[in-house]
Amino acid sequence: LRVDALASLGSRFDACALALGAEHAELALPMWALWLEMHLEASDAAKSPERVLDVWWAGESALRGHGGSLKVRMAEWLSAHFNLALVRDFRARLLKLPPTPVEAYELLLTAEELEMRKQPSAAKVAVPTQQQRKRQRTVQLDSSARQLFEAALSEHGTSASAIWLRYARCALRQSDFAAASVIHRRALKSLDKSYHASFIAEYQQQLHLARDC
Repeated sequence: LRVDALASLGSRFDACALALGAEHAELALPMWALWLEMHLEASDAAKSPERVLDVWWAGESALRGHGGSLKVRMAEWLSAHFNLALVRDFRARLLKLPPTPVEAYELLLTAEELEMRKQPSAAKVAVPTQQQRKRQRTVQLDSSARQLFEAALSEHGTSASAIWLRYARCALRQSDFAAASVIHRRALKSLDKSYHASFIAEYQQQLHLARDC
């Protein structure tokens, strides 16, 4: 089955799905999920990513914030089938319609982290003084990776301790202890207090590993 062949069914599907609308999301969501999956499984889907994104966009727009699972599926598909440059291009559209589930961010961040691991780690630098930490305001990561982390934390910063830890780990891998310290402080300000103990313990473990490398 090809994407072109599915187009002939599109008008009938749209009429049915749109009739349900966001008011009946519990019924409309499975229909949009099936319709999206049919496009993802089409033999030429990877050659027509924009058309697949159009299907997702239609579903996400119709569901008005209730289509989080569709976005997770799209993030999974994009990460599995395209190189990082293309994933970055496509994810701009994916993130344009909030909210974005933390699972979608985690999939997209994995693609960024895999690329970072291909790069040699930065040479070790001295642990910064307190004054140097105060001057450090930004994390010196690739701008696309940094923007993705910041977007994820703008939506999920109060509960996504795992993303804060991944952010810190990226800085530590570059031996940028000052940047990691900034992330640590920001995390403790943002996270709900119920996450503090586990976050601190895991951060300290990452910090020790980075210093021992």
